[in-house]
Amino acid sequence: MKILLIGRAIKDRSLITNYSDMQSYYISRALNSIGVETDYFSTPFTNVDEYYTKLISAFQEVQADHIVALGVRFFSRLPKELGAKISLAIDGLLCQIHDGSLFDDFPCDLNFTIREDEWRYIGNENNRLTRHHKRNWHIGWAADSAVFYPQQSSETLRVFVDHPTFVANSLDATLNVLMSLKELRDNYFVKKGEYLGFKKLEVKALHDDGVVSVDLDNICIRPYFRTPIPMDLLASEFRQAHLFFVTHAESVGMCAIESAMAGAFVYAPLNAINPDRLKTIRHAEFKNAVDWNGLTLRDVNSESNSLYARSNNWQSVACKLVMGLIEKTPSLIDKKHFSK
Repeated sequence: MKILLIGRAIKDRSLITNYSDMQSYYISRALNSIGVETDYFSTPFTNVDEYYTKLISAFQEVQADHIVALGVRFFSRLPKELGAKISLAIDGLLCQIHDGSLFDDFPCDLNFTIREDEWRYIGNENNRLTRHHKRNWHIGWAADSAVFYPQQSSETLRVFVDHPTFVANSLDATLNVLMSLKELRDNYFVKKGEYLGFKKLEVKALHDDGVVSVDLDNICIRPYFRTPIPMDLLASEFRQAHLFFVTHAESVGMCAIESAMAGAFVYAPLNAINPDRLKTIRHAEFKNAVDWNGLTLRDVNSESNSLYARSNNWQSVACKLVMGLIEKTPSLIDKKHFSK
C-alpha cells in the first residue's frame, strides 16, 4: 500500500512547529515501519481547478493507493466541490484527519478521528451512530516514549499546570487548581514539612512567556494567546513533573497523554477530557478543589504511570489508519462508482 500525504514533509523532529508537522513526522515514520510507503504533496491551495490538476498528477505519478490530508479538517476548510471532484477521480479513498467525528457534509470519503466519539451517539438519535460509523474511523493519538520518559526527583514534588483556556466559551479551572495547590503547600509542606515523602513543592505553568514558575502567594491568571513552545522544552518539563493538571476542556488531550508518558499522574476537571483518552492514562478527575488525601504513593510512581500510557504509541495509530482504509474501501468505493 502507498499513501499520498497532503502536508509538509517533516524529516527531522527538530523541524516540528505545529500539530500537522507532528502528524507528518510521526505518522509517516510509523506507516513506513509497518511496510506502508508514503509520499508528500505540499502544494498550497490556489483555486479548485489548479489544485485538483496538480494533486491528481502527483497521485498518479507516485502510484498511490489513497490520499490522507494531514492537519485538522483539511478538505472541510476548502471549497466543497474540490473534495468531491478529487474523490471521484481516484480509485482509492480521499481522507482527512479531525479531532472527532463528522457526519454527512464533509467533502471527502473518510474522516480519521483522534478521539473515539461513539459513546456520544449511542442512543442513535437522528441516526447519528449509524452516520458516525459510516464515514468515521478512530485512529487515536500518541506520544514518543523516546522523548517523553520519567526523570522525576525523589525530593521535590513537581507539578505542571497547563495553560488557561484560549476561547471565550470554555470554562477554566486554573484558579481552582492554583488555589488547591496553595492549600497543599500550606496544609502539608508548611505545617507538616512533607507530603508523600517529598520535602519541597515546585509548581510550573505554561504561559505565552513559555514555562514559568508559579508564585502561590501571588497567583495571577492571564489570557493565553497560544504562543508556541519548542517540543523539546515542553518534554523536558513533563519529564520532571509528578502531577499534570488539565485546566480546561480538551478536544484531544494531547498534553495529558504526553505528560502521562513522561510519568505524571494526571488531574483533570470533571468531563474535560474524552473518556477514551482517560482510560489509557493513570488519572483522577475533580469537580472544584482537589482532595489531597486521595493521592497515594502509587499515584506518583512515575515508572508505572509511564508504562500505563504506552498503549498511546505511533505504530498503533498507523495500524489503525491502515485498518480503516482496508475496512472502509469496499463500501465507499462502491458508493463512488455508483456516483460516477
